Amino acid sequence: MNTGAHIAMNPLTHCAYFLSLINRPKVKGWVNKQYHWLKDIERIPALLPVGQNAWVVLEEKFKTAFQNYAESVCAQEQLKALKMKEGNVDEYITMFKLLGFKAKADLDNPFLLTQFA
Repeated sequence: MNTGAHIAMNPLTHCAYFLSLINRPKVKGWVNKQYHWLKDIERIPALLPVGQNAWVVLEEKFKTAFQNYAESVCAQEQLKALKMKEGNVDEYITMFKLLGFKAKADLDNPFLLTQFA
């Protein structure tokens, strides 16, 4: 939204701002650990993987730490139960693709193509 803003241009500031937004009791330990990591990166930039900045690394850490492991299973179940409503084929196709993506399914799989049809 604000690519020209100082916060967006400086990866360390971007990370600190992001962490300030999610600083809640249930995630406080994880957030504090990331703040310490940021301080280490600020002192020793060589700690970052080659070719990555702090924001890229923090984003990956966040996705790993707070990944919804049940999302794929839930999407598979929803995909099995998916039916077209009121002849709205566009909505059905969109939902089928979305659920297939979330389920990490191969949409070219003959079983899924049969189910789609």
